[in-house]
Amino acid sequence: MPLPSRKKLHLGKTPMKFYFRAQDISVNLDGIDVEGSLVLVWKRGTRRTASEPFPIVEELSAVDGSLSRTAATTQDMAQICTMFKSSKGAFEPKLSKVSLVVEPPAGGAGRGGKAEQGKKLGSTTLDLGAYASVDMTSHPVELSFLDGKASVTMTLASHWLKNLAAGGPSDDGSSVASFCTDADSDAGSEASERSELEERSAPARSNSIKSAVRAAGAFGGMRRSRANTSAAAASGLEERSAPPGCSGLGGGG
Repeated sequence: MPLPSRKKLHLGKTPMKFYFRAQDISVNLDGIDVEGSLVLVWKRGTRRTASEPFPIVEELSAVDGSLSRTAATTQDMAQICTMFKSSKGAFEPKLSKVSLVVEPPAGGAGRGGKAEQGKKLGSTTLDLGAYASVDMTSHPVELSFLDGKASVTMTLASHWLKNLAAGGPSDDGSSVASFCTDADSDAGSEASERSELEERSAPARSNSIKSAVRAAGAFGGMRRSRANTSAAAASGLEERSAPPGCSGLGGGG
């Protein structure tokens, strides 16, 4: 029996574009013996966004001698996705996945002397549909990992982008706002602008050089030597004014 299409699943429901932002992120690791740094990964569909590594801090209690491990980051993380609201005002579930990854201490080496890779501690789900609202809202959220041995607390802000047309089912699962993707897009725009600038300036440089050559031909003897010197200087100026290469504009995927 064929499965119903996504369009049929959302039949009679209103698509609405939403912006979700996770902020004030902190992690409790009291039940895990781990060191290094943490990376928080937030994924929906095929796209993901990840935080920069933030350090795990150990603290020994002066009262009972217990050891606590925590980590916190001031970096915010965001997603943009299409939510579907029923005629009764309820939003469909929209599941996303949150994962904790441990990055080893700087200089750590694994087998064969190679740099040690990050290790996933665990994952859990976060239903964005439970936090969607036509009003701008902000809710405290606590996520549990590894049967309660680790937990993540954050503030999840929700905002309906009423002036942004919802993409409907086609963008479902691929609307995570990725910082790396944004950087790639900016880099591509910059490279395009540089290319256009180079094309516009090339004819002007060519005409300038031709004028210098014609002027040099009108002189004889010693003045011809001076013209050659001027042409060489113009050539050097052209090389120095050429736009720099875009080899450093690569970005992550």
